[in-house]
Amino acid sequence: MSEGWSFVNPSESFPEIDSHSLFIALLGLEFLPPHVALIHRHKLFSFSIRGVEIHDNATRVLRKIWSARQCALIECAALKNEGLPLNIYSMFNTLQKGASCIDPILEIIKQEWNILPERPYLHGLLHALHENGKLLDCNISFSGEGKLELRSYDRADIDKRIAELSQKREQPDNR
Repeated sequence: MSEGWSFVNPSESFPEIDSHSLFIALLGLEFLPPHVALIHRHKLFSFSIRGVEIHDNATRVLRKIWSARQCALIECAALKNEGLPLNIYSMFNTLQKGASCIDPILEIIKQEWNILPERPYLHGLLHALHENGKLLDCNISFSGEGKLELRSYDRADIDKRIAELSQKREQPDNR
C-alpha cells in the first residue's frame, strides 16, 4: 500500500462553513477506507451505495456526524465554477464494485484546476491538492494528539467496504 497522509496541528473545532467554502469531508475515519464527501456552498455532496445524495444544509448534517464519528474537514481553495459539483455529482448513479466515493471529487478537481493525482485514492488527491496550493486548513472531530494520520488503503479495501455496507443495507433491520 502507498504511504499514509498526515496533518500536523489540525484544529479540533467545528469549522465555519461559509457560502464560498469548499471542503473535502472525511467521514468515519475509524473505518478503512473512510467515506469521502464534498461540501460546497452549504451543500453536502455524497456518492455512496445509496447513490448520490445532496443535502442542502451541510452544517446540520455534519454536526450530527461530527459528534458520533471520527471526521475531518479539509478546507480547499474556492471553486470558480460554482455549478461544477452539482453538474459532476449528477453524472453518477450507484456506487458499486470498481467505483469509489472519491470519483466525483477527482473529476471536479480535474475540471476546475486541471489536477490529475499521480497516486490513487485519498492520499493521491490530498498530495495533488497540496502540491498545487489548493489545501488551506484541516479540522478534526477527535483528539488526534496534534496530528491527523490517514491510513493507507487500496482497491481491495474499497471493494471490501462497499460489500460490507451493501450487505448491512440489505438486512431487514437496517431499512
